[in-house]
Formats: sequence, C-alpha cells, structure tokens
Amino acid sequence: MTGPRPRRSDLRLLPIAVGVWCGAWWGTGEQWSTPSLLVTLTALGSVVWLIRAQTPGRWPGWHLGAVVAMAALAMACGLLRLWALDHSPLGGPAGERSYAELVVVVTSDPVRYAAAGTRPEFAVIRAETRQVMVRGSAITARLPVRLTATGDPAAALAGLPVGQRAGVSGLLQPREPGDPVAASVRLVGAPLLLEPPGTLDRATNRFRAAVRDAVRWAPDDQARLVPSLVVGDTSGVGSTLQGAFRATSLTHLMAVSGANLALTLAWLMGIARWSGMRGRALDVVAVTGVAGFVIVCRGEPSVLRAAAMGLVTLAASGRHASPGRGIRHLAAASVFVLLVDPWLARSVGFALSVAATAGIIWWASEWPRRLASRTPGWVTPVVFVPLAAQLATQPLVTAISGGVSTVGVLANALAAPFVAPVTVLGLTAAMLQLISPPVGAVVGWLAGACMQPVIWIATLLATTPGAVWPWPASPVTLGLLAAACVLIGALVPRIAARPVVAVVVLAAVALTPWIRPRPMGWPGSWDVVFCDVGQGDATVVRSSPGSAVLIDTGPDDDRAARCLRDLGITTVPLLILTHFHADHSGGLGAVLGAVDVGVIWVNPVAAPESDARRVAELSAAEGTPVEVAPVGAGATVGDARIEVLFGGTSTGSPEAGEGESSAENDTSLVLRVGAGRLSVIVAGDAEPEEQQQLLDRRVDVGATVWKMPHHGSARQTAALWRESGAGVAVVSAGVDNDYGHPAPSALRLASQLGMTVVRTDRQGAIAMQGLAQDVGIRTQRAASP
Repeated sequence: MTGPRPRRSDLRLLPIAVGVWCGAWWGTGEQWSTPSLLVTLTALGSVVWLIRAQTPGRWPGWHLGAVVAMAALAMACGLLRLWALDHSPLGGPAGERSYAELVVVVTSDPVRYAAAGTRPEFAVIRAETRQVMVRGSAITARLPVRLTATGDPAAALAGLPVGQRAGVSGLLQPREPGDPVAASVRLVGAPLLLEPPGTLDRATNRFRAAVRDAVRWAPDDQARLVPSLVVGDTSGVGSTLQGAFRATSLTHLMAVSGANLALTLAWLMGIARWSGMRGRALDVVAVTGVAGFVIVCRGEPSVLRAAAMGLVTLAASGRHASPGRGIRHLAAASVFVLLVDPWLARSVGFALSVAATAGIIWWASEWPRRLASRTPGWVTPVVFVPLAAQLATQPLVTAISGGVSTVGVLANALAAPFVAPVTVLGLTAAMLQLISPPVGAVVGWLAGACMQPVIWIATLLATTPGAVWPWPASPVTLGLLAAACVLIGALVPRIAARPVVAVVVLAAVALTPWIRPRPMGWPGSWDVVFCDVGQGDATVVRSSPGSAVLIDTGPDDDRAARCLRDLGITTVPLLILTHFHADHSGGLGAVLGAVDVGVIWVNPVAAPESDARRVAELSAAEGTPVEVAPVGAGATVGDARIEVLFGGTSTGSPEAGEGESSAENDTSLVLRVGAGRLSVIVAGDAEPEEQQQLLDRRVDVGATVWKMPHHGSARQTAALWRESGAGVAVVSAGVDNDYGHPAPSALRLASQLGMTVVRTDRQGAIAMQGLAQDVGIRTQRAASP
C-alpha cells in the first residue's frame, strides 16, 4: 500500500504576485528612502530565488523579466494614482484650506464617533464630487473626498444614504499621506439634499436596512452583530464587543470576509437547486451572487478583497483542486486586486486576508490528505481551517498587537457551527422583511439567537487570564514566531495521527488561556512603567516587589489591568486619577477586579459628572476608599515618591479651548513621581492655561522624564517643557488615533529640547530605570514606523 502522492505545486505566479505587491507598495508611498528600497529589492530577490530553487527546471526564460515588468507596472499604477490625487483641482485649494461649496454623491456608510475628551461628537463619510465652487471658479470633476462634521451637522451628515446627491460647504483640508482621497472637507453647515439615490443604491440601502429591521426585536448585542456578519454593517457594534472579538481572533465575523461570500453563495446555490436549476443556470446564479455580494456590502476595497479571497478559497476547495493550483489562483487574484487598487499593498487587512487564504489552501487542504481517513470529516472546517489561518497570520497579528492569541483556534472551532445558521437566517430574514415584516422579524430573532453562543464564546474566552500572551514584536522574535508556526504546520498531521499525543496537545491548548506568562525579557529592572493602554494613560511606579502606585487607568477595557499582571503587581496601595475623563479613568473597574487597591486619590473637580459618578460607584462597590488628592503635598509608598504639585483649579472657560473639556483638562493633577534615581512629571491632560499657571506660580517641575501632557497634543507651552530639564519625553497614545496624537509640533519641540522620545503607540509599554548618569529604557516591542 502506498501513501498519498506528493503534491505538485505550481508557484510560478507567486514571484510575480510578490513583485506586484512590492511595486504597488512603493508606488503609493509618500516618502522614499534608499535603505528601505534596498531592503525591498533584497526581499523580492530572495523570494524569487527561494521559490525557483525549490522547484528547479520549471521556469521559462522570460519569467524573471515578467516579475520585473509586473512590479514596474504596479509601481506605475500606484504613482499615477498618487499623482492624480496630488495634482487634482482640489490639491492647491486644500493646501491653503480654502472655503469651498461642493455637489457630491455619497459613496460610503457613515462612521460616527462619540464625544471623548476635547473631541466633540463627529461623523465621517466618503463621497465623490460632481461640481466644486472654490476661489470663484467652478470645477466639474469626479474626485474622491472625505467629509467630516461635528455637532448638529454631524447628525445630518450621518443621515445621508449611499447614493444621495447633496450640496455641502466647508473648509478644504489636504489629504493625509497614504489616504486615497483628493482632499478632506470639514463641513460648516448641514448638507443640502439635492437628489435621492438611484435605483440600485435604493435597493441596496433597503436590503441593508431590512437586515437591521429584521433583528430589531433581538437583544442589543445580537441586533448589532447579525448585520455585521451578514452584510458587514458594523455601525452598531460597541468597543467592548470589538475588544472581545479581537482577543479571541473572531474579528472576521464582524466584517465582510471571504467566509461571508462562501456562505452567501452556498445559500443562493441551495435555493437555486431547490428550484430545479442545473448546469449553466447554476453558474449564472453564482456569478450573480458574487456581483450582488459586492454591491450589497458596498463595493469598497475591503469587500473586493474579501470577494477575491473567497473565490480563491472556493476554487481551491473544488473537486479538482490542489494546494499548488490554489496558490496559483491566490497569486493571480492578488495581482488583479493590487493593480485595481494599489493602496491595498499598504493595507494590513489585505495582508491578513492573503496570509489566511494561503494558510487554508496550503495546510487545511493538505493535512486531511496526509491523514487519509484517520480523522472525521468535520475536523477540517471546525479545527484545521481556523488553525491553518491562525498559523499563517500569527506573525502579522503579533507584529501589530504584540501578542499571541491562545484562544483563537478554540474560539473559532466553537463558533464555527453557528456562523452558517446566522448567515443563512440573516439573509432569509432580510428577504422576508421586505415581503412580510412580521415573518421576517421571527426569522431575524432566530438569527440573533444563533448569534448569542458566539457572543458567549467571545466574552468568556476573552476574560481568561492568558487569552493573549504578550510577545515582543522585534525582527528576531517575529522570525522565531514565524519559524514556530511553520514547524507546527509540519507537525500537525503527525500529532493528529497519534491519538494519545493529540489528546495531550489538546489538553495543553485548553489550559494555556488560564496561564499568563510574562513577556520574554519584560520588564527587567524598572522604576516606572508607562503602560500601553491605547488612547489613554496609565503609569506604574514601583513601590516594592508585587506592589506599585498607579496613576490613571486608561480607557474602558482591561489593558491597564493586564499591564499590572505582566509586571507581577498584585497590590496597588495608592491609585491616583489625574482627572475623570474616560481615557484616564475608564479602566478603573478592571483594575479594581484584578488587584487589591488601598485608596484612590481623585481630582477635586468632579467633572465630567457622569465619569466622576462612575468612579464613585465602582469604588463603593469594591469598598475602596476615595479621597481628594492633597494638592501641594505628597506621600511615600515604599520606594515610590509622590508629589502633587498642582491641579484641581482652572480659570478657563469653555471658550478658552476646544470646548468644555478643555477647562476640565486644565484641572488635571500635576504630579512628580519616581522611584530610585528616576523622577517623572505626569501632568494628565494639562493644556496651555494650566501649563502657564505652573510657570507663573514658579512650581518646580524638574525631572528626568517628561510625560507629554494630553498625549502630546499640539497645545503645549514650550517654556514649561524647558523648565523640566528632562532628557526623555514619553508619549502615551493609541495607534492611528483620531486626534492625531502626538502632534508633529510636540515632537519637534521635544527634539529641539534634546529629549529622547519614546511612544506607546509604536513601542508598546515602556519600562524605565534611573541609572547613575542616564535613564535605562526597555520597550515591550520594537519601534514601528
């Protein structure tokens, strides 16, 4: 008896796809550098050489020339698109921030952001111009633009349906690097409705609304998630659910993915076969289904990407499919999509989709073949597919997040049986909602009920101590992780073929979420740690082994609590809230649940009232005393030194800054904290008014480290920074946050003062130790560009 024949892999298109990707990446780049160009060329050459070396004798003489030619074509496509945007009729006026009146057609659903900190509520929507009146000239052109609005205009902007023709007026703003729009427009008034959407857009809008209406009687979380899974409508999904799905590697269920297309086609083909269709009629249904999927889910780049990857996966799982052919299909689809939209070369989502599809094609189809009949048929979709996808994407995910999900495969395996019912019932409910709303509501409720187990799975597994294991994102550690993923992929068939070994491995996998190891080499010796809590603040000052003082708790999630666990902190004798804004106090509940807190010092000004009330309720529930911070005094807690230099007062008014929150920012407690030889100024969200008060009152702000106030916003007082005499500046901000923190002006100021800048958005958590002549700095991950 002979084993399975070795597969014959057709990888000839793979170097071309890599070349196109590199070309598109460079073509859409705003900044060029010789070192990065050399690295890109070296990587491309290495891939071509490696693939050709693995499959000798199968390469035509023109192949290398084709790789270079296609890379050049992709670069040209990107450069031309970039040039067209930079030299559009809006480029000059946008650079001068001119006032303009535009006639636009809405091309995307709105994204709404709640008010937070100094930022008021605002809405963002994409549109395409038809006419522009600027500088006294009328321009007729179709150009992609981004519309933004705050206040009352934001509500009106968010109410515009896709396809609506509207008149808007506002200030033009230049496009950001890497942003595929000609300009942004900040509205100064509500849009004027001109013409309703066309027939196709009306039908699409009606169907998407039908999905939402069909589940409106389901519980809130179900009603928010069913539309996101069925048609990619994530407008109602809150940050808590997003965090749980992210921690459990289930985010693909909250956005349009290739799986959506596969399930939608399966639903359509089932209906077609039930109706008696056969042969070419089924092909027509499949093509129509793909076109309808793209239209209903809005033909955006992410949807085109999902459609392409979904079709590749379907082709690779066909009757005559093989991993080699699947890789060829994947390479061809990637080339097509990148030439259509070169900006996808810089999209993390596209990279993850390609990697996941490649993993499924290469491993999930090969493992069952090698195991022959030794595993049940359900193992492939339930276990092998999510495992292959996670192994293929894990290095990329870790490079972004600095962690490895230990519950991803388990969560996907448990959720897999419910995804198809939710999709089928959701689509059926939407169709019935258009015909008979009561019947549609019943089916929609059933779709929500099938979604509930997925919600339970995500929320339960996300709360396990080791749901995400920290992993440094340096080139060396990422290389080790990639090698480990490849090794695991090679060992899976051997493990699955041995029942005893498989049971031991499964038991170990089941236990890992309950174990949270400290990151490798982290934190070392430290005096102060600035936690990576996203767009917020959390600073830890060592007081004794297992004990520390905590200043602020970050936003409303458990990242500050996880940071304390990573540091081995079990007791916080003193917790200080510089002020009550949610990005500084939102994580209090998670911290109180994770460690023992002795006492909480709060700002004398209880504003915003809702946030202050929440702090009082959480602390009362845990029995933790709350005291007003003693401004002008301080405390010593073990090795930690705390001085409350200033705060709790403001002479400003809402008009003095960016709204009422600016006055609240200027009440922030200003602290000097430290341990050992290290001292740090922590000033909350102090803005120029409070910073000037510190100067006027001659408050001593001398320290070795300066934590940039207000996450490094543009509103700073240079003289106060200079008074600190600090040699290191710390930025605590979220990756690609909506505020633009840290502002370029704040970074320039730090550079002019000779400060070394470290940032949580690029380097993760930052540990510091005071040395004899310097500050020792250790970051949780390597700096990202």
